[in-house]
Amino acid sequence: MVKKSSFLEKLFARKKVEDRSQTEVAGRGSRVSPPSRQTGDRPTGSVTGGNVRPSDRLGERDATPVPQRASRIIPAPAEKPASGAKPEAKAEVAAPKPAAPAAPRVTPEAPKPAPAARPEPSVKRAEKPLVIDGGRVASGSGISRVLGTKSREEAAQALTDGFRELGNLLQGIHRRMDDQSRQATGLNDKFVGLPDMAKAQVDFMAKVSQQLVEQKEKTGELLDKLSGLPALLDGIHKTLERQAAVEERTEKNLRDFRSTMDRIHNSIGELQSQSQSAMTKATETFERTNGRTTRVFEETQKQAYETFQKTQEQSLAQLAKIVEKSGKANRGVTIVLSLLLVAFVGLAIFVITK
Repeated sequence: MVKKSSFLEKLFARKKVEDRSQTEVAGRGSRVSPPSRQTGDRPTGSVTGGNVRPSDRLGERDATPVPQRASRIIPAPAEKPASGAKPEAKAEVAAPKPAAPAAPRVTPEAPKPAPAARPEPSVKRAEKPLVIDGGRVASGSGISRVLGTKSREEAAQALTDGFRELGNLLQGIHRRMDDQSRQATGLNDKFVGLPDMAKAQVDFMAKVSQQLVEQKEKTGELLDKLSGLPALLDGIHKTLERQAAVEERTEKNLRDFRSTMDRIHNSIGELQSQSQSAMTKATETFERTNGRTTRVFEETQKQAYETFQKTQEQSLAQLAKIVEKSGKANRGVTIVLSLLLVAFVGLAIFVITK
């Protein structure tokens, strides 16, 4: 988790960086470029490395050169002051500075900000350095004004960030205090029922003690009962021995029964084989007897059929003779009846005519 730097740490770190940059610029010197057409009256300049003679910074016309403090040129903010209004920042008077580097200030330790990426110097057309004489020293006031405005804006921004962080911190403290107040209220509510809980706990412990006493008595009874356990185990051992003897006798009886069943099974097998052979012999005898009976029956049937056929032929011949005789008798009777009928009809006609 990244720790957020506080307002004071930011402020001290920014001040330390500004002091360090001013010290470096003072050692190297500065070179101010002539004002461009685009920026109007705002002077712009570039800081170059190397040792610059005082005559180059202040001009060779002055007999007594005045050392000027090197400073960074920062463009002014977008908002322009109204015409005729006085600038807020006062002109910063350059104070002489010894050649020896100043001792660094002792500031509280703060996390070093990440070094800003320095823009690479773009290749520009070589310009003639501006020679500042005594009459142009007043232009330094514009540079100082720009620097003062930018510093105030950064300070105001840092102050705003600090107050915002302070407000967030106060809100967090307020929320924490509210949570602690709610927790204290809950603890007070819990403390109200603490005596009842203690009383209930005492009652519970009394019941537990009573149960332990009863359990002790039951344990004594159990020990008394367990004292007769060896005799009981001896009786169980003897009973098991008797049961083992009974089981041995039962097993012996089962072995005898198994041998008897084996003998019975063998006897049944022998009887079955004997009955099977007897059945085979009986079947063969029955087949032979049946064959002979069938042949005798066929011969008997054949003889009976021939006898029946002869008897039938004789009966048919006799029946034909009888039928022929009865046919002749029937024809005579029919003729007699016909004559009687004719006579009766004639008699009837005669009677009718009379």
